[in-house]
Amino acid sequence: MSVLDRFSLAGRVAIVTGASRGIGAGIAIALAEAGADVALVARDAEALAAQAERIAKLGRRVTTHPFDVANVEGAPAVVDAVVAGLGRVNILVNGAGAITRNPILDVQPEEFDRVIDTNLRAVYFMSQAAARAMIALRRADATAPRAKIINIASLTSQIAYQNIVSYGASRSGVLGLTRGMAIEWREHISVNALAPGYIKTGQTERLYEDPAWVGRILSRIPMGRTGEIDDVTGLAVTLASSASDYLTGQIIYVDGGSLAAG
Repeated sequence: MSVLDRFSLAGRVAIVTGASRGIGAGIAIALAEAGADVALVARDAEALAAQAERIAKLGRRVTTHPFDVANVEGAPAVVDAVVAGLGRVNILVNGAGAITRNPILDVQPEEFDRVIDTNLRAVYFMSQAAARAMIALRRADATAPRAKIINIASLTSQIAYQNIVSYGASRSGVLGLTRGMAIEWREHISVNALAPGYIKTGQTERLYEDPAWVGRILSRIPMGRTGEIDDVTGLAVTLASSASDYLTGQIIYVDGGSLAAG
């Protein structure tokens, strides 16, 4: 098998949460471009339908699953529906995210819970449900490729920023989950995390309207620019593919050098 063949996702099925917009949507498209069939999970059914049309035009099978990942009790049913519709699960991308931008003294319990439920509890229980299907497939078929789980962490997993402390706490928790899952499921599944820095998405777009904020951010990024979704998607394909089979329990910072520069 050539090195390029090892990056192919042909014949594999990926579940992507948060797939209707932002980084999750970009990763879903990239996995499909690499050959995967994709199950799209997000709350917005209309946005999912539009995303499914884009993926179908690539010649891939695609299913949509309108679902709020914070409702973790429903995770097994989503995975079961994906297996019923697409036959198996080889890849899970935990791309859903929530944030509240308030000082600690102003954050209400329901705001905190929403962030933790979406960014941390959902990663745990979506991974649990998907891992059951992944491990069953690998045990039943010795030729099945090594399964992959890709979690989304953040630069805030390592660096504290005011007014988004609950978000940073949730993304820090993803590091522990990633490492623990990698060790516990080492026989069948590689589990890694992508930790983006300042990536321009719909969620952060309004921040870029403030020239002073942009100037402060750029001063912290050695590469001199903020990131784009495409800066994340290639790494996601790598982590989903056989090219990364020996990589597990790692957190990869996609931050233009911000963490390295301190």
